[in-house]
Amino acid sequence: MNVLHSFVNRADRMKTNNNESYVLSANSPADMEEWVKVIRRVILSPFGGGIFGQKLDETMRHERRLDSSGCGTTSTGSRTSSRGSRRQAPIIVENCVEFIRTHGGLSEEGLFRLPGHANEVKELQDSYDMGDRPVFPGTTDVHTVASLLKGYLRELPEPVIPFDQYEPLISSAKLLSANMTDDINDKKIAESQKLFNEQLKLLPQSNFELLRYICRFLDEVQLHSSVNKMDVSNLAMVFGPNIMRSKQEDPMLMMADASYVQEVMKQFISNHKIFFPDNPELNPAAPSIPDVAVD
Repeated sequence: MNVLHSFVNRADRMKTNNNESYVLSANSPADMEEWVKVIRRVILSPFGGGIFGQKLDETMRHERRLDSSGCGTTSTGSRTSSRGSRRQAPIIVENCVEFIRTHGGLSEEGLFRLPGHANEVKELQDSYDMGDRPVFPGTTDVHTVASLLKGYLRELPEPVIPFDQYEPLISSAKLLSANMTDDINDKKIAESQKLFNEQLKLLPQSNFELLRYICRFLDEVQLHSSVNKMDVSNLAMVFGPNIMRSKQEDPMLMMADASYVQEVMKQFISNHKIFFPDNPELNPAAPSIPDVAVD
């Protein structure tokens, strides 16, 4: 079902493909845009659209069905080779990562820190929300694609690290920071990392796999930090708030926890080989996720 909309005097006229027309009125353009996004998500999500603001599990269920039919495509327009294998991240995430890798993004100074072209980001977002799988032109600015990726993560209704894991991970980061200020002791650090690992085991499968995918890619990005100026600390600062946040939208709390959110992301990026097993089919809820050894 196609949904068309045009904005006139804060009224939004939406028309379906069977010529039914609805007029919505909002108090502001921002409210109007939210209405459109919600309605678009309800109507188009069964067809692969409305992914911005859609639950991660819903997106992954649809895209794995798409993969099984052999209909998935990459950012360059080629078909995915996911038939017979299990997709680890949403198509939009894989497409953005692939484009950044293949178009010099790893060497782009300020990658993920500098903003892309807002209009182009919005056009790409709308295209994905309509159920399309746009092919990024080779001339697309990598910062635009990077902004699209961050925007997708930011708009998940529940972040990649769910709300229930926020406080335990912040507490673990505080413990780790306290240990770092004392005499550095490998046992203390390992104990702190074990707490991180215990929370990872509680993540839903799709969340665990997406977090692993992102952290492995960000480790790849930081390997080029001498050129792109994005070391682990900078990447953690940028991605932390997009990956985990408190359910309480309290600016003061966000400021107080900012350094600990950054520390959590630093740990996951720097120690991704410890925290995330190589087996892509591993169920993170199972006890087979290796614990960090404590002497």
